[in-house]
Amino acid sequence: MERTVAVVIDDFTLGLLEDASAGGRTSQGVLLMRAIRYYLAERDSGRPGWPCSGLDQEQEAGEATSIELDVDRAAWAAFSLEAERQRVSTDRLLQHGALYYLADRDSGRLTEKILDNLEEEEL
Repeated sequence: MERTVAVVIDDFTLGLLEDASAGGRTSQGVLLMRAIRYYLAERDSGRPGWPCSGLDQEQEAGEATSIELDVDRAAWAAFSLEAERQRVSTDRLLQHGALYYLADRDSGRLTEKILDNLEEEEL
Protein backbone atom coordinates (compact mmCIF):
# COMPACT_ATOMS: atom_id res chain seq x y z
CA MET A 1 0.00 0.00 0.00
CA GLU A 2 1.30 3.44 -0.88
CA ARG A 3 1.07 6.88 0.60
CA THR A 4 2.25 10.28 -0.57
CA VAL A 5 4.83 12.17 1.48
CA ALA A 6 6.36 15.59 0.93
CA VAL A 7 10.15 15.58 1.09
CA VAL A 8 12.79 18.27 0.66
CA ILE A 9 15.83 17.34 -1.41
CA ASP A 10 18.76 19.60 -2.20
CA ASP A 11 19.04 20.63 -5.83
CA PHE A 12 22.44 18.94 -6.21
CA THR A 13 20.93 15.52 -5.38
CA LEU A 14 17.89 16.24 -7.56
CA GLY A 15 20.24 17.02 -10.45
CA LEU A 16 22.03 13.70 -9.97
CA LEU A 17 18.68 11.90 -9.88
CA GLU A 18 17.67 13.67 -13.08
CA ASP A 19 20.91 12.58 -14.76
CA ALA A 20 20.33 9.01 -13.55
CA SER A 21 16.79 8.96 -14.87
CA ALA A 22 18.10 8.03 -18.32
CA GLY A 23 16.49 10.87 -20.20
CA GLY A 24 13.25 10.71 -18.25
CA ARG A 25 12.65 6.98 -18.74
CA THR A 26 12.71 6.50 -14.97
CA SER A 27 11.14 9.06 -12.66
CA GLN A 28 12.96 10.66 -9.76
CA GLY A 29 10.30 9.16 -7.49
CA VAL A 30 11.08 5.63 -8.68
CA LEU A 31 14.79 6.25 -8.16
CA LEU A 32 14.15 7.59 -4.66
CA MET A 33 12.07 4.51 -3.75
CA ARG A 34 14.88 2.28 -5.04
CA ALA A 35 17.31 4.32 -2.96
CA ILE A 36 15.19 3.87 0.18
CA ARG A 37 14.97 0.10 -0.29
CA TYR A 38 18.65 -0.22 -1.17
CA TYR A 39 19.77 1.91 1.75
CA LEU A 40 17.69 -0.11 4.21
CA ALA A 41 18.97 -3.39 2.74
CA GLU A 42 22.55 -2.20 3.26
CA ARG A 43 22.09 -1.52 6.98
CA ASP A 44 24.20 -4.47 8.10
CA SER A 45 26.87 -4.00 5.43
CA GLY A 46 29.30 -2.37 7.85
CA ARG A 47 30.41 0.08 5.19
CA PRO A 48 31.79 3.32 6.63
CA GLY A 49 29.70 5.46 4.25
CA TRP A 50 26.38 3.94 5.29
CA PRO A 51 25.53 5.99 8.42
CA CYS A 52 24.32 9.50 7.85
CA SER A 53 26.16 12.27 9.64
CA GLY A 54 23.86 14.66 11.47
CA LEU A 55 26.57 17.31 11.23
CA ASP A 56 25.86 17.61 7.51
CA GLN A 57 22.42 19.04 8.28
CA GLU A 58 23.91 22.20 9.73
CA GLN A 59 26.47 22.54 6.94
CA GLU A 60 23.97 22.37 4.07
CA ALA A 61 23.72 25.69 2.34
CA GLY A 62 22.38 24.87 -1.09
CA GLU A 63 19.01 25.36 -2.67
CA ALA A 64 16.38 22.73 -1.93
CA THR A 65 13.15 21.63 -3.58
CA SER A 66 10.04 20.14 -2.03
CA ILE A 67 8.61 17.22 -3.96
CA GLU A 68 5.81 14.75 -3.39
CA LEU A 69 6.86 11.13 -3.37
CA ASP A 70 4.63 8.05 -3.53
CA VAL A 71 6.16 5.55 -1.12
CA ASP A 72 5.42 2.08 0.10
CA ARG A 73 4.03 2.51 3.62
CA ALA A 74 6.14 -0.27 5.16
CA ALA A 75 9.35 0.93 3.54
CA TRP A 76 8.66 4.52 4.60
CA ALA A 77 7.92 3.43 8.18
CA ALA A 78 11.21 1.50 8.32
CA PHE A 79 13.05 4.44 6.77
CA SER A 80 11.52 6.89 9.26
CA LEU A 81 12.54 4.64 12.15
CA GLU A 82 16.07 4.52 10.79
CA ALA A 83 16.15 8.32 10.58
CA GLU A 84 15.09 8.48 14.23
CA ARG A 85 17.71 5.92 15.18
CA GLN A 86 20.40 7.99 13.45
CA ARG A 87 18.99 11.23 14.88
CA VAL A 88 18.55 12.92 11.51
CA SER A 89 15.47 14.09 9.62
CA THR A 90 13.89 11.81 7.04
CA ASP A 91 14.71 14.46 4.42
CA ARG A 92 18.39 14.38 5.36
CA LEU A 93 18.47 10.57 5.40
CA LEU A 94 16.68 10.43 2.05
CA GLN A 95 19.25 12.73 0.52
CA HIS A 96 22.08 10.63 2.00
CA GLY A 97 20.40 7.38 0.92
CA ALA A 98 19.94 8.68 -2.63
CA LEU A 99 23.62 9.62 -2.89
CA TYR A 100 24.61 6.24 -1.41
CA TYR A 101 22.44 4.40 -3.96
CA LEU A 102 23.59 6.48 -6.92
CA ALA A 103 27.26 6.08 -5.97
CA ASP A 104 26.89 2.29 -5.85
CA ARG A 105 24.93 2.31 -9.09
CA ASP A 106 27.51 4.41 -10.90
CA SER A 107 30.51 2.52 -9.52
CA GLY A 108 29.18 -0.87 -10.62
CA ARG A 109 28.82 -2.14 -7.04
CA LEU A 110 25.06 -2.45 -7.48
CA THR A 111 25.48 -4.51 -10.66
CA GLU A 112 27.96 -6.79 -8.87
CA LYS A 113 25.44 -7.41 -6.07
CA ILE A 114 22.70 -8.26 -8.55
CA LEU A 115 24.98 -10.70 -10.39
CA ASP A 116 26.12 -12.28 -7.11
CA ASN A 117 22.48 -12.79 -6.09
CA LEU A 118 21.69 -14.39 -9.45
CA GLU A 119 24.63 -16.78 -9.06
CA GLU A 120 23.47 -17.74 -5.56
CA GLU A 121 19.97 -18.47 -6.88
CA GLU A 122 21.39 -20.75 -9.58
CA LEU A 123 23.22 -22.87 -6.99
